[in-house]
Amino acid sequence: MNSKSVTVVIISLIVLVSGGLILFFNSQSNNKSTNELASSESSLVEDRII
Repeated sequence: MNSKSVTVVIISLIVLVSGGLILFFNSQSNNKSTNELASSESSLVEDRII
């Protein structure tokens, strides 16, 4: 029980830290680059749907 709870806590911490880093780098990057990434991702999603 203890080992499983510890692994769950470690995984949750890793996910939270990685998410925070992603948000931090996205905020640090320029709005143009983020807009270009979003448009490319949306076009890829549209292609997949079609």
